[in-house]
Amino acid sequence: TYQHEMGATRCRDCDGGHYCTEGVSAPLPCPHPLGSGRGSVTCSVCKRDYYLLDSSAEPADIFENPTRHCKRCPPDADCSARGTTLETLGVPPGFWRASNL
Repeated sequence: TYQHEMGATRCRDCDGGHYCTEGVSAPLPCPHPLGSGRGSVTCSVCKRDYYLLDSSAEPADIFENPTRHCKRCPPDADCSARGTTLETLGVPPGFWRASNL
């Protein structure tokens, strides 16, 4: 949450695609190619059209190194949902993969 003006009696939730740290007066945009849900304090999911390479990665490391963790969706794969991981990467009919990794 953030306090949008001095003396406000209520805090506002950060919008999706943004994060809020203590003391901010406005939401901060997530670094490319990260996203977030409403009210997030950090950005630790890959946005649409990207997938998370290692789902066991720590959120802080994902935030600090987004391009190392979030990779562009391969051709013919489905990364239409925010937060897609390598394990949940959609593979269309007629395609296969040897494992989840």
